[in-house]
Amino acid sequence: MTTTARLLLCLCIATAAAACSDADPGPLPLPDANLLLPDGDLLLPDADSTTSDAAVTTSDAAVTTSDAADTTPDANTTPDANTTPDANTTPDAAIVVPADDDIRTLQDGTVPSDTAVRIVGVVVTARDDTSASTALYLQEPSGAAEHSGIFVYIDTTPAPAFTLPARGDVITIAATVREFSRAGYAGTRTNLDTVTDIVITGTGALPAATLVPAADLLYGATTAEQWEGVLVRVEGAVVASSDSFGEFTLEGGLKVDDRFFSYAQPSPGDTYAAIIGPVEHDFGSARLLPRDAADLEGFAASPPVLLSLEPTGIVVAEGSTFDVTFTIDRPAPFGGTDIAIRSNDTMVAASFVSLYQVSEGTTTGTVTVDAVAPGTTEIVATLNGVSFSTAVEVTSTDPVIASLSPTTSYVTEPGSAILSILLDRPATAGGTTIAIEADAAWVNAPASVTLPEGSTRGYFRVRIRTSASGVATVTVRFDGSSAIGYVTFVSSAVSPAAGQLRVGEVNYDVDMTATLGDANCDGVSNSGDEFIELVNTSDQPLELLGVSIWDENAWTTGTPKYTFGSSFVLGAGEAVLVFGDRFGTTTTSPWCTALHSGGTVISDTVAFFASGNLGLNNTGDTVYVTATALNTSTPLVDPVVFPTGTNESWVFSPVPGIGYRRHTTLAGHATDRNFTPGTRHTGRYFADATP
Repeated sequence: MTTTARLLLCLCIATAAAACSDADPGPLPLPDANLLLPDGDLLLPDADSTTSDAAVTTSDAAVTTSDAADTTPDANTTPDANTTPDANTTPDAAIVVPADDDIRTLQDGTVPSDTAVRIVGVVVTARDDTSASTALYLQEPSGAAEHSGIFVYIDTTPAPAFTLPARGDVITIAATVREFSRAGYAGTRTNLDTVTDIVITGTGALPAATLVPAADLLYGATTAEQWEGVLVRVEGAVVASSDSFGEFTLEGGLKVDDRFFSYAQPSPGDTYAAIIGPVEHDFGSARLLPRDAADLEGFAASPPVLLSLEPTGIVVAEGSTFDVTFTIDRPAPFGGTDIAIRSNDTMVAASFVSLYQVSEGTTTGTVTVDAVAPGTTEIVATLNGVSFSTAVEVTSTDPVIASLSPTTSYVTEPGSAILSILLDRPATAGGTTIAIEADAAWVNAPASVTLPEGSTRGYFRVRIRTSASGVATVTVRFDGSSAIGYVTFVSSAVSPAAGQLRVGEVNYDVDMTATLGDANCDGVSNSGDEFIELVNTSDQPLELLGVSIWDENAWTTGTPKYTFGSSFVLGAGEAVLVFGDRFGTTTTSPWCTALHSGGTVISDTVAFFASGNLGLNNTGDTVYVTATALNTSTPLVDPVVFPTGTNESWVFSPVPGIGYRRHTTLAGHATDRNFTPGTRHTGRYFADATP
C-alpha cells in the first residue's frame, strides 16, 4: 500500500469513528491544503469538508519521512524545499477575534467606558445635523427594549470617510463607548463617539416605541437609566410650562426638547394624546426628543385665559368716551377668541360691543365705551368663566385742578424740571387748557398747557435762565381753580440715591421692518435700535456721572454695557436715552421728526449711545442700574426682568399697581410703532409743552 493510500485509509477510519461517536469530536486535524507528500502526490481535503484553517495543527516540518514500504526510490529524491517550519508555529485555533458588542452591554456597564467597540445590525432611530457634527440615536432591533438605545456623536469637520446613515438604516458601527458629563450639571450619558467607521448594511423597520410612564423616565427614578437612548412613548401628556429655549415641561417634570424637530411651542394646559421620541440625558434632566410632527399625537390646545382689564379706576366726563383694554395669556387660536363685555349700568356707561373677538394670533383687544350720564358703574370682561372689572365714574361738571407736583422742584443753571398737573376728573371734550405763570424772570415757563379729552394729568417743563437765585413760585389756573408749586435754584446737582431713578422703557427685540424698527432714526433697523430709558422720579436734579447700565451677561462678567463718562445732569421728571448705536437725523419716522441739536435729542429727550451695542437678549434679559461701574456698587433701581420679545418694548405703566408691560398691551399706546423713546407710552412728550 502506498503512503498516500495508507493516509487516506486512516482518514476514512478516523472520520467513520467520529461519525459513530455520540460525542461531538470537534474539527478534525487536516494537513495544510497545499501539502505535497514525499512520493509527489498532492493531498487535498474532501470537497465537502467544512473544516477551517483553524483546525490545521500540523506544520510542513512534520512530513519528512518517505514511504518505508516503497523499495523503489521516489523520482523526487530531494527533500521538499520547505524544510523549515512555518513562521507561525502557533496553531491557527489560538487566534481570538473579539466578539461584536450589543448596545445593552454598553448601557448596563458590562463594557467599560473608553473601550473600542463594534456594534452590528442596529437601526438608526433619529438623526440631527449641525454645521460641524451629526448626532444619531441607535437601537437594537429586537429583544427587550431596556438598555437597547444609545446616543452617537460624529464630528463632521472634516467630513468622515464613511457615509452618514439616515433614520431607518441598519448599520455596523465602530467607535468608542464613553460616559459624557456636562460641566455644572448632574448625571451622565452613555455615548458612542470617536466613530471610526460606519457601514450601511440595509434598511429595516424601526423598533416600536415602548410605552413608558413619564415618571419612570425622570432623573432620580430607579428605572431612568434603562430608558436612556431608547425610543419610548408617553401618553396623556399635559403641558405644565414652556421656556425660551424651545423646550416645554410636562406635568410631573419630564422635559420635551426640540433638538430634532422645531414644533410650535405649546402653552400651559395644552395636551398631547402621546409624545414619542428617544430619551436624552443631558443638562441634568431626562428629555424626550420628538423627531417630527408624527411624534406629537393628538394635540389639543387649552382655551386662552383672561389676564387683565385695564385701566382700573376710570373717571370720565359725561358725553366723552374711554377705552378699556384686556389681555389673554396666549395668542388667540384659529377663528379668534370671543370676550364678553358688559356694563353693570348702561345708563351710566355703555360698551359699543357686547362680544369682542380677539383676532387669531393676538393677545389683546381694546373696546371703546360711552360715558352716558353721571354716576358709577363697572365694565366687566369675561372669558371661559373668568372675569375682570374696572370701576367707572362719569362726572357732569368741568374738572378742577387738584394739585401741582412736585411741591418744590430743584433746578441748576442751566437746567430744567418737569411739573405735573392733576385734575380731579378727566378733561372734557376738546381738552382742558391750563394757564401757567411764574413770578421770577429767571424761570422760563410756557403760558399754558392743554390736557387732551379724557386725560386727568398734564405736564410742562420749566427752564432756568441766567442769573438764577432763590425760590420762584409757579401757579397753574383753570376756571377758578388753581395750584402752586415752587422752583428752587441750587448750585449743583446731587448724585442719585436708590429709588430716585426708574427704568422707563427697554427696547430689546427690534422689529426688523425698516421703518417700524428704526428707533434711533438712522434709517435702518438693527440692534443699534435697542435702547434703555432712565427717568428721574425725584424732585432733584441728578448728576449721572459714573452711573452704569448692565444686562444679565454684563452683570456676570463685571463689565457694564454703558457708563456715563462725563457730567450729565438729569432734571426732575426728565428722561435720558441710551441707544445700542449712534442715532441719526432721518425724519421719515413720526417719532424722529422732533430730532434736533445735531442728532443728540430724540423727541424731547437727550440721547447717548453705547459703543459696541447694548446686545440685549431677545429671549429675555435683566437690566440693572448702579451708582458706579462696579456691580458691587449701590443699585439705583430694582432689576427689571423682561420676557421673550415680540418686536416691541417693555414699558413701565403709568397706572398704579400695573408695573411693566409689553408696549401694545398698555391702553392708549402709540399705535404708529411699538416703542416710544424719550416720550411716554402714548407718544406724548414727558413735558407736553416745550418752552
